[in-house]
Amino acid sequence: MVVKANPTTNHANADKTHTGITKIIDVNRYSSLTRLRRITALVLRFVGNLRNPNNRVTGEITAREIKAAEKLWIIGVQSECYADELRLLKSNERKHGQLVKQLKLFLDEDHIVRCGGRLHNSPLTETAKFPALILKYHHFTRLIVLYHHRRSKHIGLQGTVTTLRQYYWIPSIRIVVKSVTRHCVTCKFVIGQSYQAPIRPPLPKMRVTDHPAFTVTGVDFTGELYVKSEVSKETKRYVCLFTCATTRVVHLELVENMSTGAFVRAFRRFAARRSLPHRMLSDNASTYHAAAKEIHEIMNSPSVRGFLANHLVQWDFIPKRAPWFGGFWERLIGITKLCLKKVLRRAFIYEDELRTLLTEIEAVINDRPLTYVYGDCNEPLPLTPSQLIVGRTITTLPYDDINVDELRDPNYMSQTVLEKRSHRLSRLLEQFHARWSNEYLTALKERDFNCVRGSTTNEIKVGDVVLIHDSLKKRAQWKLAIVQKLNAGNDGLVRSAEIKTANGPSNRPITKLHPLEINTGDVNGTSPSTDDCATTNHIRRSSRRATKEAMRRIKEWNRVIATDER
Repeated sequence: MVVKANPTTNHANADKTHTGITKIIDVNRYSSLTRLRRITALVLRFVGNLRNPNNRVTGEITAREIKAAEKLWIIGVQSECYADELRLLKSNERKHGQLVKQLKLFLDEDHIVRCGGRLHNSPLTETAKFPALILKYHHFTRLIVLYHHRRSKHIGLQGTVTTLRQYYWIPSIRIVVKSVTRHCVTCKFVIGQSYQAPIRPPLPKMRVTDHPAFTVTGVDFTGELYVKSEVSKETKRYVCLFTCATTRVVHLELVENMSTGAFVRAFRRFAARRSLPHRMLSDNASTYHAAAKEIHEIMNSPSVRGFLANHLVQWDFIPKRAPWFGGFWERLIGITKLCLKKVLRRAFIYEDELRTLLTEIEAVINDRPLTYVYGDCNEPLPLTPSQLIVGRTITTLPYDDINVDELRDPNYMSQTVLEKRSHRLSRLLEQFHARWSNEYLTALKERDFNCVRGSTTNEIKVGDVVLIHDSLKKRAQWKLAIVQKLNAGNDGLVRSAEIKTANGPSNRPITKLHPLEINTGDVNGTSPSTDDCATTNHIRRSSRRATKEAMRRIKEWNRVIATDER
C-alpha cells in the first residue's frame, strides 16, 4: 500500500460512506484482534459471495482479506470517533480543527486518517512515517495494543510502544499500554504482584480482655535441638511453647519428637500445672491437626464428658503459611531461641540439663518487663507477667529474713494472719491487673502509629484464579487455585481466603495469592470490557437469536453498500 503524505490530495472517492462495521459486529464481545479480523473477513467474504454468486470465494482466509478487514475496522472506528475531523478533511474549508493542525491529519487513498510529520525522507516504512490515528478510549484500540504486546513477546512497556508506533498513532499511548498490559494474564503469571495487605485490624477481644492466665493460649514448636544420649551420640529434641494471649506468660515443655502422642503428653503436663485453657490457637501444622482431633475425642469420651462439660477446649487454626497471624506467640518463640543460642552456643549437653535450662529460661522470660522501665528509683517497678499470676517476680527471693525462733513458734501463722495474707495477695493481684489495663494496654497504641500502610478496600473476589506463592519452588511451578470463600474481619476487610486447588481445599492469606486477572464468573471465557465510554452486555444469547440478529445486520449492511454504489 502506498501512502500519500500530501494533505492537499484530491480525494475523489472521499464521499463514499465506509461506516457500518461497528453497527454490525460488536467489538466489545471480542478479546482478541486476530479473532475479530478473521470473523470480519468471513463476513466480508459472505457479502461478496451474495453480490457475486457466479464468482464465489472459498477456502482459507487469505492475508489480503485479513488486511482488508483490519482496514475496514480502522475506517469504522475513525468514522465513529473522529466524525468532525473527517468532515473537515473531506470539505474544502481552509479552517481546520486544533487536532487536525496539531497532528497534520490527512486522508490517504484508502480513506484512513493518518498523521503527518517531518519524516517524509526517512528510510522508515510508509505506515511508520504516517501512522493511522486511533482513539485511546476504544475497545478496538485495546485489542490492537494487546495483539502487539503478545507479538512483541510481552517485552514490556517500551517495546510494545515501539511496535505500535510502526502502524498507529494513539494519543497518550503509554497510559493506554499500561492499562492494557497490567491485565495481561501471561505477564501476571510471571511478574504479577500479590494482593495488597489491608491495614492492621484492631486487636481481638481475647488480647485486650482481662481473663485468667492461659484462658486463651497460643502454642508453637521451636526447631530441633541436639542433646547427648546414652544409647547414641546425639538425639533430637523439640521445645513446645505455650503462651497466654493476655498476660503474656510463657510455659516451655521439652518433647522427644513432633508426634501427636508427644504433644498430647506435653499438653497434659501444661494443663496440670497451668490449668485447662478455654481456647487454643496454633498454626496449621499436621501435628496440631492430629493432636486437636485426638484431644477432642478424649474430651468427648463418656468418662470425662461430665467433668469437662463446661471446660471444653476450642481449637482454632490460623491460615497456612501466615505466621504473622500468630504474632503473639511467634515473638516469644524468637525470644526463647535467642536465649538458647546465647547460653548454649556450641555446648553439647544432656537432656536433663537442657530441661533445667529451659525451666530457668521460662522464669527469666516471665520476669521480662511489659511496661516502661523508668530510670528514677522513685517510680514504680515495671509490670511483669509473673506478677500477674503469682503476685511477684520469680527470679527474686520470695521472703525477707525471718527469725528462726519465729518459725519454731506453733502460733506464728495463725488463721487470722493467713487470712490477712490471703486478702493482701488478692489486693496485690488486683493492683497488678489494674496496672495491666492502665499501663500495658495503653502502651500498645505506640506501635500502631508506626504502621499506617495497607489497603482499605477489598480487591479479591470469589471466583478469582490465583497463583499460590511457594517460597520453596520456582514461580513457574506455583500451583493454580480458585478463591471459594473470603474471610473478612470485624472491620470488613479480607485478610485470608479459602481456596480450591487440584489437591483439594486449603486456605492462604491474601498476600500469598497472586491474581491472574481471570474470574470463573466471566461469561464466554472472556474478560470484561475495559471501554470507559461503552457498556457491554455479557449475557449469553441463544444461538438461534444470535444467528437471526447477524443475518439481519448483514442484509442491512449489504443494502447500504448497494445504495452507495448506485
